[in-house]
Amino acid sequence: SDVAAAPADAQKMPSGLASKVIKAGTGKVKPAPTDKVKVHYTGWTTDGKMFDSSRTRGKPITFPLNRVIKGWTEGVGLMVVGEQRRLWIPAKMAYGEKPRPGAPAGNLTFDVELLEIVKADTPDQRKAKFQAFSAAASRAADAVCGCKDMACARAAMMMMASVKPPDGQPTPAELKLMTPTMERLQKCGQKLQAAAAPRPKFPAPGAVVPPGGKPIPVGKPKAIPAPKPVAPAKQ
Repeated sequence: SDVAAAPADAQKMPSGLASKVIKAGTGKVKPAPTDKVKVHYTGWTTDGKMFDSSRTRGKPITFPLNRVIKGWTEGVGLMVVGEQRRLWIPAKMAYGEKPRPGAPAGNLTFDVELLEIVKADTPDQRKAKFQAFSAAASRAADAVCGCKDMACARAAMMMMASVKPPDGQPTPAELKLMTPTMERLQKCGQKLQAAAAPRPKFPAPGAVVPPGGKPIPVGKPKAIPAPKPVAPAKQ
């Protein structure tokens, strides 16, 4: 098997990535880094050990191409829909020689099938989506801050949940505009949660609470009469 290293006829890139088409695709367009892609894949370490596969799970995955390891961003970016390609990815373009716990180390090999490309929004489309989401969040914050109970707040939050934000990470400008609204929403929600929390019951003043028992009212202590004076003994 050529899982351990790229064969001589593999396409080699200046970055160190190597790849080879296993099955030609039918598409004409290649995905841009900002696009989302839907793929099936299987990954091996160079000793032939499979460490992950969407095929064994029976379900492809979809992700933004610029949110994965560099070897995937570059390698899948060479593909068209319907294509299957093997990627030999050097460690520096994968998870490194000493990756985080749970991630495979060293050079990695992947078989990838590109099923679909979801083109990223244009700047105008993203702007329109953000404006709609921002307006929905503002309406939700106004409603939650006017609520008296959590049932009302949950219904108000559904207004915001029905409007999807733009794909990907928010831009610094979007974060700056949304932060005051989200902070107000959080503050009002926490206030309602605190008001809805059950309050501890304390025994009434002057009650005695025996271990494991109910409070026993003791009331006011009765006054003890002063002792009568003793007459002196007769001589």
